[in-house]
Amino acid sequence: HLETLEAKGYEVIFLTDTIDQWMCDVLTEYQEKPLVSALTADLDVGDSESETPDADQLGALREAFKRVLDEQVEDVRVSKRLTDSPACLVIPKGGLPTHIERLLQANKQLNQTSKRILELNPDHALVKKLDALATENAESEELTKWIELTFDQALIAEGSPISDPSTFAKR
Repeated sequence: HLETLEAKGYEVIFLTDTIDQWMCDVLTEYQEKPLVSALTADLDVGDSESETPDADQLGALREAFKRVLDEQVEDVRVSKRLTDSPACLVIPKGGLPTHIERLLQANKQLNQTSKRILELNPDHALVKKLDALATENAESEELTKWIELTFDQALIAEGSPISDPSTFAKR
């Protein structure tokens, strides 16, 4: 999530305490600087029009991801925040951060987690190869395995548990 922020010279504060999320909901700026979560889908990093992803970019691959991960993700988008990673999960508008969901689940105050938005890096070598595979045969078993692996890696990167660690280890 921080790749573009770092490249553009933004300062990032890591808020690791459970209470931090609630404080940021109340304290929206500090020294006239806005406090914005890097985890949200609508993060504005001051991109120019030329950096805005094309709506049709990775079309076949995004559809394949949506088909395979239908139960796990709300949407699949082309990322404008990633530079090094193939994919990341972001919070949809109005969604709760992952650590807050886990806290609420541990206290039996939340039954299920919300679906995240998966963002794909169109410049990453893996995503380019997967796009070629999806264009060739979007229903292939090989593509499905790579999609599941990419999703599991995005889960691990955000600090979430994966659904089937033994299958992940065999991939």
